[in-house]
Amino acid sequence: MGAFYQPRLVYSDVGLLKTLSLRQLRCGMAEVVKYGIIRDSNLFNYLERNCHQILAFNEKALEFIVARSSCIKARVVEKDERETKGLRTILNFGHTIGHAIEAASGYRGYQHGEAIALGMLVAAGISERLKILRGTTRDRIEGLLRALGLPVEIKRLSLEGIIKAHYRDKKFIGKKNRFVLVEGVGRTKIVENIRLEVIKEAIRERMA
Repeated sequence: MGAFYQPRLVYSDVGLLKTLSLRQLRCGMAEVVKYGIIRDSNLFNYLERNCHQILAFNEKALEFIVARSSCIKARVVEKDERETKGLRTILNFGHTIGHAIEAASGYRGYQHGEAIALGMLVAAGISERLKILRGTTRDRIEGLLRALGLPVEIKRLSLEGIIKAHYRDKKFIGKKNRFVLVEGVGRTKIVENIRLEVIKEAIRERMA
């Protein structure tokens, strides 16, 4: 309705997840991975150790990741509910190119979580090219996404189509792009006005 109120309680019935297909569970896991990358290295470590239990719909594992993800989002939104302080923007990690992949595929080729997984990898690639990210973090992200059965390569789409779609991203400020990049697991950095060639290189690297 357009009103802002912080929740007094968040109730999640993880039993509902058992009614989903494995593909839909995997798609949801892309967002959980995102929360680990942007805010919680312990959550990311947990996912690395327990991804097989999660994909087997283990109730304890599902309860843990749903609770942690809800807590992270609630705290971020509480501190910046109208996205005026720059904090809430980190929730969009992986979404700039993820949304562009969805749009370029006509919303038929990729489910939302699959596109966001690819968007996170592109964002990690941009982070490396800008010397913001070093070490093995990108390999860890890719390894976890692979273990969860999420795509790590962009197929059947053109670079031009993705680039054209990314200009419609809501995080553009005038003609300046704005990306949420990663410094390490649990740490992000918002960067504006990234050179188009850097973005293209990171997307091209992911294309099959």
